[in-house]
Amino acid sequence: MEKHKRTEAFAKDIHEEKHLSAFNHLIAGIDKSIIDDLDGIASPILFILGSQRSGSTLLSQMLINHFELGYPNNFIARFWKAPLIGTILYDQIFTSKPRLDYTSTLGYTDGPHGPHEFGYFWKSYLGEENNTSIDKSQLASILGGLTKQTQSPWLFKNLHYIKNNIKEISRVY
Repeated sequence: MEKHKRTEAFAKDIHEEKHLSAFNHLIAGIDKSIIDDLDGIASPILFILGSQRSGSTLLSQMLINHFELGYPNNFIARFWKAPLIGTILYDQIFTSKPRLDYTSTLGYTDGPHGPHEFGYFWKSYLGEENNTSIDKSQLASILGGLTKQTQSPWLFKNLHYIKNNIKEISRVY
């Protein structure tokens, strides 16, 4: 299957990607110690699934604005190997809940608060295609840790990785 090249507007910075990847490999696994220290019961995990251009980004923005939901945003997404660290740093840096505007370009949002599909995170657990060997306990631990950390349900919008693995994901929760 041929991969499509991104247009210049959506091209990734190769050097930035390289450094972020190296950083994520350094901090990978630290979330486990954070999760072990968290108390409480994990909240629900919500998924928005839909075809591209179906309004899933707009729906996610509306839900985030009107309900107390955690979600992977453009800041947290940079910490795909340690999302709890990203969540803690985000909460320390941005102390008030932002109001999202209802804009996006092909599902991409601007700024640190915009919802992100969290593709690198899902890819690290689910791979490119259907994956029957998901580490369910580790994935459940991280997702549960995110809800405990923020004390709220989490909303994920991912059209590719989730839809291809929905049966396995449903077994996690």
